[in-house]
Amino acid sequence: MLIAEGFKNRPLRMLWFGQVGSAVGDELFKIAFIWLAVQVLGADTGYLAALQLAVSLAFGFFFGHLADRLRPDSTLIGVDLLRAALVLIPVCFYVSGHSSYVVLASVTIAMAALSTYFEPALLSSLPVLARSPRLLRAGNGLMATTYRLARVFGPFLVSVLSGLIPIHHFFTLDAISFVFSALLIRSLKKEYDEGCVGHVHEPKKMDVIRTLREVRKHPNVYRALVMKTLGSGPWGVVYGVGLALLARELEQEGLRAFGWIMASYGVGNVTSALIFGNFHRRNPEPWVYIGFGFIGVSFVLIAFSPTLPWICLFSALCAVGGPMNDTPFLEMMQERFPHRSVTPVIRLRMVFDSLCTLMFTLVSPFLFKTLGVRGTIGALGVFSSLLALMAIPTWRARLGPDT
Repeated sequence: MLIAEGFKNRPLRMLWFGQVGSAVGDELFKIAFIWLAVQVLGADTGYLAALQLAVSLAFGFFFGHLADRLRPDSTLIGVDLLRAALVLIPVCFYVSGHSSYVVLASVTIAMAALSTYFEPALLSSLPVLARSPRLLRAGNGLMATTYRLARVFGPFLVSVLSGLIPIHHFFTLDAISFVFSALLIRSLKKEYDEGCVGHVHEPKKMDVIRTLREVRKHPNVYRALVMKTLGSGPWGVVYGVGLALLARELEQEGLRAFGWIMASYGVGNVTSALIFGNFHRRNPEPWVYIGFGFIGVSFVLIAFSPTLPWICLFSALCAVGGPMNDTPFLEMMQERFPHRSVTPVIRLRMVFDSLCTLMFTLVSPFLFKTLGVRGTIGALGVFSSLLALMAIPTWRARLGPDT
């Protein structure tokens, strides 16, 4: 199994442990923040999510290239420590009895800005630490399980701990996880020293416009990028706001229901990552479109689900589509671009995702108030399904057995 090979490699294993811990903490923060926001703003939470996306978009577009000259481990450690300090700020306010939603929202917006540096540095670390194409594919599959495992354990911990500790201490746990991640990455300094030899960035900056021109030279990557961009908007609305609103409709104290829905998504995500991370696709492009078809159909099924168990079931089904399209797209990028260009391409994808999700999020309060929560989720599911169907004529090869 490819993933098992990646886990046996010490650098990849240490990176994986750090990111699992960090991702679980981040999931605690995300769920706690969304829940607090929904209690205060209701359907208008979409506007706050839109503000976060706008900040992420601006940083990725205008300032993201500033980190390209840094080694990926330096970027990862710096961002982890900054995020650890940031998430402790609202904790201090809560403990002192001066809780402020404005402070919490400001911290979350700053976290969104820092995320534009972290993910590209993390994914560009894999070619540095993995010294062979097969080990790189193993690393891709292994790392695809990190935040997906967090989607299982994070919501589960929320459901268990929500009655035991104040909700603001979920942020404390997040800060601890960031420090843990930074320490493990620091322990890989020797491996980064050796792996970064020969991987120096070009002297010219790879800004978003220049990167887009490079991507357009590879039509299959460009088509998949467009699909992922358009599909990111519905997903961001449903999992960013919609399911929290749906959980609140199901139960008066809906945090438990929200936790189980997100935990179910995590189970499906991990299962799918273990399956699709363990083989190499001869033609990865069609899998991007199939994955979004899974997501769209699942949204429709969630919208028509009458009870929490059915919603959890279809949430898990929806999660299968994530690794089904993410892992093949990452393979396409790594196979067609040199190491020094992977980080700018990943940042380009994040900028496009943020732009599309921002547009959908801005109209989401209107949709929720007009169509209702279930109607909005169902309509976004139909949109995603149609996108997948429209992409069928772009396939350039028949689906054959993967190797």
